[in-house]
Amino acid sequence: MKAKDCSLISKILAVGVLIAGHMLMWTGVLKNANSMQICACAFSVMGVFGTVDLNLVIDKFTQREQ
Repeated sequence: MKAKDCSLISKILAVGVLIAGHMLMWTGVLKNANSMQICACAFSVMGVFGTVDLNLVIDKFTQREQ
C-alpha cells in the first residue's frame, strides 16, 4: 500500500470518527464525551499520517527537473 493511499484512508477514517462520535454523543450513547474530545480523537487519527502529506508536498516542490 502506498503512503498516499494510507493518508487518504486516514482522512476518511478521521471524518467517520468525527461524524460517528458526534452522532453517538447527541443520541446519548457517549454521555461523558464532549465535542472537544471527539475532535481531538479524529485529529489524532488524521495526524498519524499528516507527515506523509508534508513529505509529499516537500518532494513536489524540491524535485529538480532533469
